[in-house]
Amino acid sequence: MTVYKSTALFVLFVLASLFSFAGPDSDSGGVKWKTFGEAVKSARVSGKLIMVDVYTTWCGWCKKMDKNTYANKKVVDYLNRHFEAVKLNAESKRRHKFQGKSYTERELAKGFGASGYPTTVFLGADEKFITAVPGYMDAKTFLLILEYIKDERYQNVSWKEFVKSRGL
Repeated sequence: MTVYKSTALFVLFVLASLFSFAGPDSDSGGVKWKTFGEAVKSARVSGKLIMVDVYTTWCGWCKKMDKNTYANKKVVDYLNRHFEAVKLNAESKRRHKFQGKSYTERELAKGFGASGYPTTVFLGADEKFITAVPGYMDAKTFLLILEYIKDERYQNVSWKEFVKSRGL
């Protein structure tokens, strides 16, 4: 009986440990992901830009971006400080309100021009489309893009000039 109790306690301890390291949606220091609708509402109040990670469940590069880029501490900190972050499944039928109309996540992804995955979409706090960046990005490149968008440098400096100004 004692062995049984010890084994049961060990299993409970292991399970508790696993749940304490929940994924990026948790408050464990990862990106604070929101649904599309939540992010749009929050952006109206916070004035933050909206960053939308358009993905599919079968996309290997999406998973790599989750594992490497969105897990990077500098990326996490920058996103949480300056953006409302959204995960948008390009194949989902889940509906959200956007600019007064109801759309599925699939329709939103298509409307934002996402035809390959991952695609990162940027919107202003006013819900206006800024740009969509297709493909996988490592943390260093992604941080540059986040800064370029957040500081609105795209309005008067080309991407090439911006990167050059950073010594790259």
